[in-house]
Amino acid sequence: MMSGHRYYRSQSLNAQWNDLSQSISQLLVEDENKPTEVNRVGQQAAVRSDTADITNKHWVDSNCRTHCTASDCAKRFTITERKHHCRRCGEVFCGACSQYRRRLSVFATPDAEGVPYRVCKKCYDVGPQTLGSVRSRLAEFGYYKERKKSKNNNGTKNHLLPLKALNYEEECQRLVDGFKKKAGSSKIMSFVMGTLSAVKIPEWQKSRHWIEKSDQCLCCYKTFSLAEMKPHCRVCGKVICSNCSSETLIVYVEDVNKDVNWCLINIIGSPDKEPDVCSYLRICNQCHGEVAKIQGRQAIMAEQTETDGLHVSLVDEMVTINQSLLDIQGNILRVLPMYEQLVDAVEAKGDLKGLLPQGGSATQALAKYHLDLSDHFTKFAVVMQSLKKLKPRTNTQVKLAKNLTSSKFCFYNDNFSVYRENKKRLEQILPYEVLEGVQKIVDDQAINSAYIVIKQLGFEALLLVSSEKVDDHIAAMLVKCEEICKDELQKQLQANDCEFEEHLKTVQQLLQIQLKKHRLVKPSRRLTKTYGAKYVEGFLLDRCHLLLSQTMRQLNGKTAVKKFKSSKHALETTKMQVMELRDQM
Repeated sequence: MMSGHRYYRSQSLNAQWNDLSQSISQLLVEDENKPTEVNRVGQQAAVRSDTADITNKHWVDSNCRTHCTASDCAKRFTITERKHHCRRCGEVFCGACSQYRRRLSVFATPDAEGVPYRVCKKCYDVGPQTLGSVRSRLAEFGYYKERKKSKNNNGTKNHLLPLKALNYEEECQRLVDGFKKKAGSSKIMSFVMGTLSAVKIPEWQKSRHWIEKSDQCLCCYKTFSLAEMKPHCRVCGKVICSNCSSETLIVYVEDVNKDVNWCLINIIGSPDKEPDVCSYLRICNQCHGEVAKIQGRQAIMAEQTETDGLHVSLVDEMVTINQSLLDIQGNILRVLPMYEQLVDAVEAKGDLKGLLPQGGSATQALAKYHLDLSDHFTKFAVVMQSLKKLKPRTNTQVKLAKNLTSSKFCFYNDNFSVYRENKKRLEQILPYEVLEGVQKIVDDQAINSAYIVIKQLGFEALLLVSSEKVDDHIAAMLVKCEEICKDELQKQLQANDCEFEEHLKTVQQLLQIQLKKHRLVKPSRRLTKTYGAKYVEGFLLDRCHLLLSQTMRQLNGKTAVKKFKSSKHALETTKMQVMELRDQM
């Protein structure tokens, strides 16, 4: 049966994870533009006003819309039918199509601890509903209440079949064969079959365990009322109620190769959009759980056959990312209190003894703390982007990744707001000359760090070219970027009356130490031996993209917009070239 778009709710794991990945990407944008006065207390206070604090920069001009944007509504706006903006996508809808609520951050992204805002049906449905959503539990309460009552019924015959009595793969294949024989790939036949099945269930949909009649649901034992429908599960043949079943099993014709297949929507292995030719079938909750296991195994096996064998456990990847983030968190928690104490002492004009390193000045200490914290927060945001590369295969893995992401978001938001607040306090209490001195030190260190990272990255790329026969195009791009950073570093040092040649000698000595103890690119020896240059080149491109993003972000965050424009442009260009090479692999 052609169900129409309003019935299809396929939130495949890819669609769910893509939605969460968009929220992770926002972390790279939010801390650049996040106002210091926005915090969790402010968000909670915003409940009193549906538009308080949340951004509206992405809103569509309401004057450009004369009808509701929802495709299945298109209601014309009038004096009585007001226009409403979806707070997430920014489109204009009527009141009925924007009656849903979802918890959002002030940047209009899903946030489990955010404030409920008005959203459209599409934005309410997209992504996992356990993250940043609001819905009624009344129906579930009624179901469990009735189920508890039904347990007191005596003499109820249990028609439930043992799980092992059914061969679920054979039953699903029976549905595929029947659909192929009766409907084929015809949309018209599919529609006719769907219409007729509403009157009389076709024989091909009946299981060999088919139970023709029952006065009770054979899952929860609830007695059917006179007006209540008595549907059947198309897999096991039991009579079930609507609470114990759902029309989530579809038999469909694949859009590409025209093969007939079956799947459960809303889990791994389901199409991301409704197939053109499909039939929705009812399945009980008991069969749904068993069929879901089969579909999950098939999807994982299909994905493994498509890969080159470079498969690492998703949990192992999350553990690695989490450990990297924990290391950065430790650095932030170590430096941030010292920075805050120094700012408090400067503001109170108190004794700085014990707060400054031996022989150091307050200006140098403030500049160092500012640089360190900026680097740590930038690295934290960039490492968080690694979560987007994960490919969850089960709903449990999605929940695990969501919990990890949520906890890291909370840490980042709580501590970054403290850092921003102290930075703002410094700008208010320190004289302009001191602030200028701090910024001068920051500029020197920022361009110097960018130059050192790109130079070391280029040198390591050249080593891999000679040892692993990797394409030298990557090293050539990095060398070109390094030359531009070097020119601006030279101008910066000469403007401060520093000897550039002596500085280069110091950098060379530092690089020798770094190459021995702290390599930026360390491909796995085992995987290199197994897969050769292809693996090494892919690993090098991934590391280049990560380090270029981190370096570019640090340079943008520490310096003025007009400062080091050539280096910033070179970093951005090189990053885009690396992404293009990675996509071509």
